[in-house]
Formats: sequence, C-alpha cells, structure tokens
Amino acid sequence: MRQTIQQSYLLKLWYKPFVSMQGLIASGRKDGYSYKQAQCVSLVVAACFGVIQSLPLMGPQSGSYFWLLPLAALIGLAGVYWMAWLVRNFGRWFGAAADLRDLRTALGLGLMPWSAVFCLLYLFIQSSRQVESVQGFFPLFFAGFIYGFVILLLCLRAALEVSVVKTFMCIMIAFAVSIFPFTFIIQVLLQSIH
Repeated sequence: MRQTIQQSYLLKLWYKPFVSMQGLIASGRKDGYSYKQAQCVSLVVAACFGVIQSLPLMGPQSGSYFWLLPLAALIGLAGVYWMAWLVRNFGRWFGAAADLRDLRTALGLGLMPWSAVFCLLYLFIQSSRQVESVQGFFPLFFAGFIYGFVILLLCLRAALEVSVVKTFMCIMIAFAVSIFPFTFIIQVLLQSIH
C-alpha cells in the first residue's frame, strides 16, 4: 500500500514555489483552509521582514529605539499591501488579471527566503564584529539574495499568471515607482528621530 505524505506548503515553497503557490491559489478559489492560513502566514512574514530590516538601526548604543519595532512591522505590512496594489495595476499592462489577496499572499510568502537571509546576515554581523570575516561570506549571502528573488518572482508569476519576463517587468516597474515615495518618507522619519 502506497501512502502519500502531504507536505506543508511552507516547505514546498522553498523548492517548488510556482507549483506550491498555484496550489494555494486554487485552494483559495475553493475557499480552502490552507489558503486562509497562508494569508495569515504571509502577513506575519511581511511584518517580520519589516522588523528585520529595522534591526540595524537598533544597536547597543541606541537602546531607546525599540519602539521602532512595532512601527517597522506596520511598515512591512503596509509595504506588502502597497506592492501588491502596484504589481496588480502594472500587471494589467501585461495582460494579468490577478486578485489583490493572491498577490499579497504571494508577496508575503515570497519574502520568506529574504527574511531568513537578512536575519542570518544581521546575526552574523552582530556575532563576528570583524568586517573581514563578514566579507568572506559575501558570495553565500549574495546567492541567498538571488535565490530569494527567484522564489519571489515565481510566487508572483503564479499569482499573476503571466510569463517570467512579464512578472519581472511588473516587479521592476512597481519597485521603481515605490522607491521614491518610500525614500522620501524614510528621510522625513529619520530627520524627525534625530
């Protein structure tokens, strides 16, 4: 008798992102429990990604900046909502007709590898304190960064249902459009802190 073991979508997403995301979206259209669970996990990952990105601001000498952690989590959530909206709108240029919740879920789950890479990089920098030892591992972290981008690209491709090139163009256009307002907001926030 052959038994098939149902693997978690969180595990499958690391090595079969396109197929895994397609399955989640299909279950969501049938109002499946795993899709609702994936939506919650994607929002948690987005909040964690925002927190991880803010950790370098909180060194040992800046103990009073821990109030930034909830703000960073909210910025991570807002970033996923903003990017999903932009990717959906620019995806229409390329013939995509994606749902916003599918894009939010794909973005949030696609950020898992980047969250892990940036967290490991932060922990590695904090533990070593020597720049030379961190520079020696640059190829490893760069490979992780590229791997994370491929996962993100394939997850968004499954949600947009267009080719990889069109998905890449949607991401690049959305990033280019969003970089200017976010840079301005960050500059204003940093000036108000100091």
